[in-house]
Amino acid sequence: MKRACKINYAKENDYNCEFHLTKTNSYKQMKHGMKYLFYFTVVFLFTVVGFTGCSGEDKEESKSMEQIQKEEGFPVTIENITYKPFVKHLTYFGKFSGEKETIVGAMIGGRIEKINARPGDYVKKNDVIIIFPEDSPASQFVQAKSAYENSEKTYNRMKALYEKGEIAQAQFDGVETKFSVDKRNYEITKDMLKLDAPYDGTITEIMVHEGDNVKEKTMLFTIAKLEKMKIRIWLSDSERMQIKIGMKAIASFNDKSFIGKVSELSLSVNPMTQSFYADLIFDNSKKEILAGTTADVKIITYENENSIVVPRNLVSNDNGKNFVFIAENNLAKKVFVAISNETGENFEIKDELKVGDSLITQGFSRLSDGSKIKVVK
Repeated sequence: MKRACKINYAKENDYNCEFHLTKTNSYKQMKHGMKYLFYFTVVFLFTVVGFTGCSGEDKEESKSMEQIQKEEGFPVTIENITYKPFVKHLTYFGKFSGEKETIVGAMIGGRIEKINARPGDYVKKNDVIIIFPEDSPASQFVQAKSAYENSEKTYNRMKALYEKGEIAQAQFDGVETKFSVDKRNYEITKDMLKLDAPYDGTITEIMVHEGDNVKEKTMLFTIAKLEKMKIRIWLSDSERMQIKIGMKAIASFNDKSFIGKVSELSLSVNPMTQSFYADLIFDNSKKEILAGTTADVKIITYENENSIVVPRNLVSNDNGKNFVFIAENNLAKKVFVAISNETGENFEIKDELKVGDSLITQGFSRLSDGSKIKVVK
């Protein structure tokens, strides 16, 4: 702070002058500071009042948000209950074969002389499919044929003598027996050379070619009845208990589905697979299914076209009791339900719900019985 008087005049008056001036300047500073303090206080008070006012408004708004749902109702969505199909099934994977299918093998070893059919040919019972030559060493056909022809001649001659009474009954019986044996041997060896169809059916596979030399029991051809097709599936103990003869089966491949049924069930465990088998039969009159085709298979173990079906996620539990909420007169009604069947996604409900009830599908987690609700779309 600068003095108003110089120091070389500093006597008593000079001192008073300095003191007076110093006092005057300090007063001005203090007054100036009080002015700033006043402004600061006013600003602070307005700030506090402002924050208090805002807090009050937020609190008032918060209270109204808490009360609005009680006053106007909890927002929910609903779905009117209608009858829907409810289906339970077991899933498998299998391969089609003919309803009846037989692999015919060689009865002797030797060269294949003739093949009379091709895969896809429809043949009748006893039609000859594959022929071995008559001189095939393994068949002994030539010897059997010769023995049969000789026995036949002897039999015819002895029969004429017997009818005239020229030979005894015992002698004729011996000739007749030998003839029967030789005839049977001849027929067996002939069957070994000419392999025929065991029944009416379609040749699905020929495993050999003309001129091939094969061994005894070599697989030669496959014949099958293809008007109906079969799939064999394997079942666990629990699955075997669920499946019954006559149940619907659905086989699907290449975006096509075919309806069939369970035709046969094993009563004992297969020692090789340690499981039970079930045979499924499908109509193939249009020849749309080929033998060897693989398919996804469903066995329908339960089916009801007119069920009350509720998605699993809409069912809650209260002390072991299942319940849902329905909308009734703008109020939520808690309905306890009994489940008759279930799948991974849905429950089938017995009687507690009826067609036309408004099932609450969203917003039910905040509800209690009698809560006011507001249906939104």
